[in-house]
Formats: sequence, structure tokens, C-alpha cells
Amino acid sequence: MNPIAEAIAPQKNEACERAAASVRARMNSIAATLVGTDLNITAPMPNGNMSRKDYLQARAFYGIARQVCMTVREGHSMRAPVMAVAVNVDGIARVANDAYEATAASFDAYVAKLVSKVGDCDEAIVDGSLWDHSILTVAKGAAIERWKTQQIINVSVLGNLFNQWPTRLVK
Repeated sequence: MNPIAEAIAPQKNEACERAAASVRARMNSIAATLVGTDLNITAPMPNGNMSRKDYLQARAFYGIARQVCMTVREGHSMRAPVMAVAVNVDGIARVANDAYEATAASFDAYVAKLVSKVGDCDEAIVDGSLWDHSILTVAKGAAIERWKTQQIINVSVLGNLFNQWPTRLVK
């Protein structure tokens, strides 16, 4: 294993747990606001008259609302109210688990990119944590380089959370 990958590997689980906790909190907040409402009104199925961006956002919210809420259809008609009656704990757990796995894959991609960005090295040490900020100190023979990384959690236009780890060489 590369010295950089070895130095950063212990932080992977904590990054995944942090992402899952953030998603879980967001899904609980969404579910809490939807319980007691008709999802046909608060989170309706999008229609083809919307712009592409609006359609994709509405479709994503429609899917999330149905995952995080337990629902009851009040009637047999397609237009019958779909009442959100409770928070779906299992649905939220699935969404949080998906975020955990996505973060693990993202973290692995980050490590691979960092290894290729920094290049070959003899030794690597990490000070700090990725979400506050960390300094990766690498020894390349007699030369010492320091790379600063800070984790950023962004939200896509569809409302999906994702991680970024911008890394810069400290001069």
C-alpha cells in the first residue's frame, strides 16, 4: 500500500459516519415537515410542463418523500390523498446507508487522486482531520512537501449531498 493511502486510511470510517449522520439528520428534518400532510400536494409527482431542472428536483423530492415517510392512500383513486402518517425509520436508514457507501467510494477516489497528485513518496504523515483541515506531510527523498485538505459537503441541484476534498500544496 502507498504511504499516503496508509496515512489517510484511518480517517475513512469517520468520514463515512459523518456523511451518514448528516444525511440522516436532513432526512429526519424533511420527514418531520411532511408528516401529517398530503404528499400529492407537498411532494407531488412532477409533470412534463416543467423545465428540466425543476422536473429533476421535483422527481428527486418526490422519491425522497416516499422513502422517508410511511403513507396511507385515502381511497382507490389515483387522485386520492396520500397522507404521510409517520416517519419511515427504515427508509431513512437505507438513505443514510447509501450515503455511507457513496462516501466510502468517494473517499477511495479522493485517496487515489491524491496519490496521483502528490506522486511517489518515501513517507507520509497526516496531522488533523479532513473536515476541519488536515496537513499531509510527505517526504520525497530530502524534499518535504505539505498538502492541505479540507472536506466540503455540497448539495447538488437535485438536493443530493456529496463530499469534496480540495487539496492544495502549501507554499
